[in-house]
Amino acid sequence: MATPPTMRELAALAGCSQTAVSLALRNHPRISRETRERILAIATKAGYTRDPLVSTLMTQLRSSRKARAVEKLAMITWWDRPGPQNARGEALHAGINARARHLGYEIEEFWAREPRMTIGRLGRILHARSIRGILLGGMLHARGRVSLDWNHFAAAAIGHTILKPGLHHAGHGFFHGMVLTLRMLKRLGYTRIGYVNVIEQDDMTNNAWLSAYMGYQYRARPRDIIPPLLTPDWDKALLREWIDRHKIQVVVSNMHEVLAMLRELGLRVPADIGFASLDCLPSIDTCSGVDVLRGEVGAKTVDLVVEQLQNNELGLPEHPKTVSIESVWCEGVTLKKHAR
Repeated sequence: MATPPTMRELAALAGCSQTAVSLALRNHPRISRETRERILAIATKAGYTRDPLVSTLMTQLRSSRKARAVEKLAMITWWDRPGPQNARGEALHAGINARARHLGYEIEEFWAREPRMTIGRLGRILHARSIRGILLGGMLHARGRVSLDWNHFAAAAIGHTILKPGLHHAGHGFFHGMVLTLRMLKRLGYTRIGYVNVIEQDDMTNNAWLSAYMGYQYRARPRDIIPPLLTPDWDKALLREWIDRHKIQVVVSNMHEVLAMLRELGLRVPADIGFASLDCLPSIDTCSGVDVLRGEVGAKTVDLVVEQLQNNELGLPEHPKTVSIESVWCEGVTLKKHAR
């Protein structure tokens, strides 16, 4: 097998310096796109491949230099006020900050709803301050759009509420979360399982919860098929009518308002009816259901941004990818141990 060419030999073939070859192989923006593509084509044709051990070492060296400089990553948030909104937000932010510190970066929050702030102005501020990495927090509504001059930035979104542009995402595996919940309920002996939510909440999962639930219903025995209850707003009377009509044994939702409504209707949980949460937070919740591991979601979003920065990949990705974090089951106290 032929020996791969050295960087010096590639420089001779391309008619440029070894430095230019090194920058091109790292996709560095210091040289033009045309020059990078020409050198990469020559390297590919000549059979050049990167040594993974050397590449790892150089990444570590570059990371250590960045750690001393403490490069900032921007965290753009869209809620009614800056900072975490509740304990779930705190868990997310803790995961983001811990991972950023571990990699030698620092997080700075930018509140997109600050008075007189526009997304265009925010982009100019970030560029002027040489902040290249952006984490975009979840938006208030599904199918959101963000317009920035993306050529200056490496970005990734938390969750699935940003539809445009196409960015890398990290989020909870909503489909898996519903499937895990349904399997655990079946194992506990529940057969008449009902999913309830407000429409917008399910939309924010790209309808993954609904899809998983309908897939389960498709395979259920005819007498156990229960239509989901999806409404524009919470309706206690409609919830009661749905439970009685379908003789529901356990209600599944991510919204703990449902648990409160069940109790307001005079139903004892879990004696009269069970409740399984699609969004448990074990540090504060006693609900049975799934923990979506918000801290892990935050950490993986940081990884997506830092990976792009270390590879000098600025701008929108040609093929956006999604990192999906699978949830874990929490026993809790809102389900019977044996429902049969």
